[in-house]
Amino acid sequence: MIDKLDLLAAEESPYLAVARIVVNSQPAWSDVRSTAVDNGMAFSP
Repeated sequence: MIDKLDLLAAEESPYLAVARIVVNSQPAWSDVRSTAVDNGMAFSP
């Protein structure tokens, strides 16, 4: 039996979470990476 509250909830938010991914944070930038990018992106005509 389907409850009316279930139908209302589905109409308001039709998306259903089927999984959740949890990961540790990763360093996105460092002094070493900054130097490498700066050196690699140098412009010299």
